[in-house]
Amino acid sequence: MQQTESWQAEAQVRAWQRRAVVVLFIAQAMGGLAVGAGSSMNSLVAYEVTRDESLSGIVRIANAIGAAIVAGPLAWLAVQRGRRGALASGWLLAMVGGLITIASLSRHNLPLLVVGSLLFSAGGAANLQMRFAATDMEEPTRTGRTLSLIVWASTIGAVTAPLLATPLASLAQGLGLPDLAGVYLFTTVGLVATLVFLLCFLRPDPMRVAQTHGESPRAGKARAGGAEVWRQLWAIPLARLAVVAAPLNQAVMVAVMVLTPVHMHQNGHGLGAVSLTLSLHIAGMFAFSPVVGWLSDRRLGTVGCILVGVAIHVVALACCALAGQTMAVLNLGLFLLGLGWSFASVSSSALLVASAPVEIRAKGQGTLDALVNLGAAVAAGVAGPVMMAAQYQGLALISGACLVPIVWMAVRALRTA
Repeated sequence: MQQTESWQAEAQVRAWQRRAVVVLFIAQAMGGLAVGAGSSMNSLVAYEVTRDESLSGIVRIANAIGAAIVAGPLAWLAVQRGRRGALASGWLLAMVGGLITIASLSRHNLPLLVVGSLLFSAGGAANLQMRFAATDMEEPTRTGRTLSLIVWASTIGAVTAPLLATPLASLAQGLGLPDLAGVYLFTTVGLVATLVFLLCFLRPDPMRVAQTHGESPRAGKARAGGAEVWRQLWAIPLARLAVVAAPLNQAVMVAVMVLTPVHMHQNGHGLGAVSLTLSLHIAGMFAFSPVVGWLSDRRLGTVGCILVGVAIHVVALACCALAGQTMAVLNLGLFLLGLGWSFASVSSSALLVASAPVEIRAKGQGTLDALVNLGAAVAAGVAGPVMMAAQYQGLALISGACLVPIVWMAVRALRTA
């Protein structure tokens, strides 16, 4: 066991790891900006194409379903072809999806929008995989901090992306395209740059290094199917908590966030106000992730951080439900919603890395990401009808029900630890 743990501390591996973290940090910032530019306008794009409030979540649903579908294959591809091959494949699919989405906006074509959104989701799935790529060569005691650092890199792009909506709309107008098409033009260019950067500088491939030291199954040797991976994860209490907490945490965040722009639009707030609110929300999601990683590794532990995330979610949902026309309270609620997500998401991911057996770890990561995106798809699909029936305030309160199973499983995990 000691030999298995010690290879990450070798001088050459530490140098490779430091280089990989820097490269992945920059790539995450670039990819977060590129993908975030399109993702931040999901509900508005759907509303622009359909003019139907009940379908406002359809882009988010398609994105989430698409990401859930490709997460497993991208994890398999990482084992077979390395992290570079997996990430490049995801971004290439996203570029095609962005161009199809532009066509759907120009023609107000719903089927094209769905197809484009399904393909575009692969970019988000690739960005998610980068946090796990950063842990392939990392020492076990630093997993949470390293993973959270890559998540934090998303802040640079994700906070900036919604603020680009207005200038990119002007660009689109100049090209004779609908206003919202501008963000997808930007996305395509940004993903090309990210792809070239990663292929040039992520060397050696972290997955390949881990495979040579027996820390990940070699290409062609990862035989466990999806059902077997799920069975093994569910048999381990901490891994079971990770694969339950992460998707439910995502569902709470998505259900409220995805329809906040529509809620604001209905109450007379313009694109600038929507962009500011989304930027604050995304800042909560990513800006404090290094602190979460440190707390996860050193102080509270992964389970403790998950419970902190739940507590923050409760306060956030209360703010959203009680905000009314008070933008300061709504902005606070969306910020805290992102912060609660950060605590639970970073900690769940680190918990999975620590608890999943080596032979299924990469596929377990794909399983977790698939479940997270499935949770987002369900939440986005249900949120529209719930908001029509119970208003935005009711949507915020009803979303809190997803927190109950997380608390129950986390408390059980603490008692049996």
